[in-house]
Amino acid sequence: MSRQITLYSTINIYWDGDDATARRNSQGSVGPGTFYRYGQTYAYGYLGNPNVFPISNTDGGYLRGWINIVEDLQATTPSTASSVTMGNSITIDLPRQRSDFTHTLKYKIGDKSGTIATGVGISRTWTVPTSIADQVTQSDRGSLQIIAETYQGNRHIGSKSTYTTAIVPSTYRPTGTRSLTEAASLPSAFAGYWVQNKSKLRVSIPSAAGHTGSTIRSVVTKVGDTDHTHAISGSTISPVTVDLTRSGSIACVTTFTDSRGRTFSINQSLVVEAYHAPRIHAFGVARALSNGTESQTGTFLLATFRHTIASVAGKNTGGWKVETQPIGSGTWTTRMSGTELTFPANVNRTSATGVLDTSTAYNVRLIVHDAFTGNHPQVTQKTIDAGGALISFKGNDRGAAFGHSATVDDALTVPWPVQTPDVITAGGSVED
Repeated sequence: MSRQITLYSTINIYWDGDDATARRNSQGSVGPGTFYRYGQTYAYGYLGNPNVFPISNTDGGYLRGWINIVEDLQATTPSTASSVTMGNSITIDLPRQRSDFTHTLKYKIGDKSGTIATGVGISRTWTVPTSIADQVTQSDRGSLQIIAETYQGNRHIGSKSTYTTAIVPSTYRPTGTRSLTEAASLPSAFAGYWVQNKSKLRVSIPSAAGHTGSTIRSVVTKVGDTDHTHAISGSTISPVTVDLTRSGSIACVTTFTDSRGRTFSINQSLVVEAYHAPRIHAFGVARALSNGTESQTGTFLLATFRHTIASVAGKNTGGWKVETQPIGSGTWTTRMSGTELTFPANVNRTSATGVLDTSTAYNVRLIVHDAFTGNHPQVTQKTIDAGGALISFKGNDRGAAFGHSATVDDALTVPWPVQTPDVITAGGSVED
């Protein structure tokens, strides 16, 4: 039996050549390799050279045997591209030390591993499977290890690795659905319409999911210029409700973001119909004759006014009315009305009959309403004095008036400008 000793560095030896007459103790060397010993006899030869050279011992005799120098075999280090998108191919290069080396290629990423190929020589093209994307869920890329097991025949030389960045395909994005509904209670005539300052947009998320292992991290709906974040609890995503305060075309974009940072958006523009509360721009009242001519002794009511009511795509309804109330009485009576939504210029309306008693002063109000105002219409109020008279005393004898009926306690009222050729002396204060 031989005894095998492995040499890891070059050593110096002394030898005498190939016969007894050769010069003794000539110096030679043996490189890294395997040293074989047969009893007390040593010799060496070069790899692939069958010649054996006797080695002298220290007392000048000759020993029989040999030293076999063998190569220092190294496992192959693989190399490949620095990055690859899953589903695409890469070439794995194997700069092997010997032509009789073969390789088994393997991969590992996260908890997933597998064999790429066996019996590979100097290179192999490999399509990186998309199935490994489930190992990369918190980023859009991960480190993929490629392992090369080197063999010489059945002898395992060793294994070495390289790494590449595996990128999740850009098409691997989250998905989701949403619904847009009206959260406010609008009149039925406005079904299917978004109305400025009246509609409340509810954005609901019936479903949302990541892709190949990713999870939904956030859902944000942007209406116009404002972001609204949906609360997420487990698999439930809460709706958001948005007041629509602008009119016109408004973008409504819902963006789903997953744990990889990938996004998916649903974009829809909403057409919001312009709306404002009824507006009264002008209102005046006076006593008049039946033909609408102003007269302080008239019993007909003359109203001059201008108002606007928003059309809302022609769906709004409403109108106006003028009511009177004798001062001191709680009862209001409608004297004229109409359904016109807008009077762009002042209009005059006269009551159909004489409705004003000349001895009574009245409160007069204009009411403009639409489908939204209900019990809260726009109201403007004026006052009409009692009809013309030379002098009038209030019923409780606490007031008097020239040219109209007395209606104010503790005062003398005159509806006309006062002119006098002399100084007016007042016992109290004089007010404008």
